[in-house]
Amino acid sequence: MTSLITLQEAKDFLNITTTTDDAELGLFTDAASQIWLARGLPGAGTPRDEFYDGGTTRIVLRYTPIVSVTAVSETIGAITYPLTEQPVDGGTAGAYAFTVDPFTGVMCRRMAGVAIPFADGTTNVHVTYSSGFATVPEDIKLAIKLLTRHMWQTQRGGSQRPGKGGNDDTPSVAFIWPNRVQEIADAYTGPVVA
Repeated sequence: MTSLITLQEAKDFLNITTTTDDAELGLFTDAASQIWLARGLPGAGTPRDEFYDGGTTRIVLRYTPIVSVTAVSETIGAITYPLTEQPVDGGTAGAYAFTVDPFTGVMCRRMAGVAIPFADGTTNVHVTYSSGFATVPEDIKLAIKLLTRHMWQTQRGGSQRPGKGGNDDTPSVAFIWPNRVQEIADAYTGPVVA
């Protein structure tokens, strides 16, 4: 698993100048990244391998934004047909084609540029793709730094007396997902497209 921030970014954020705790801090940055991604939030090109039911002209990929689509195929009986990508703004690709909107994750089956249904079936449309961002946005990096700091401070104990300050800066083992991290995550969670 690759962390969404570097060890040096975490050290700079925490004002750590020594190398004494690098190994432990590296575990926290990895854990913070894994917690973020486990909630279905975008990262840096997370590989996805998913199956969908056919029979409709479109499917909605589970994770967005889409960095790239590696392969799409539909199975009809015992034969699997690979589909090729064509631009969203049109085109005249052959009979086995698709378009995908990288922001919404809506994938549409195409034949000569016209929307047609994917082959009817249960879990017969196979899509491998990468979701997230080619470059991790700064607000996501900030969320990972905040989560890393929270775990780091919780590990070391608080320097403030409990109940002072009224925010989530005071380390507590009672929660792992600080409010400030949630506020950033809220920007990446929207209504589910049916």
